[in-house]
Amino acid sequence: MLQTTLTCGKCSSADLRKNGSRHGQPKYQCKACRH
Repeated sequence: MLQTTLTCGKCSSADLRKNGSRHGQPKYQCKACRH
């Protein structure tokens, strides 16, 4: 099974939290830079 790790596009941190959803797709917020 292949597992992908989400990373922040701004600071490349993997420390993300779920922040709602838009059009059925989950949105995430970086805990490090809040992007």
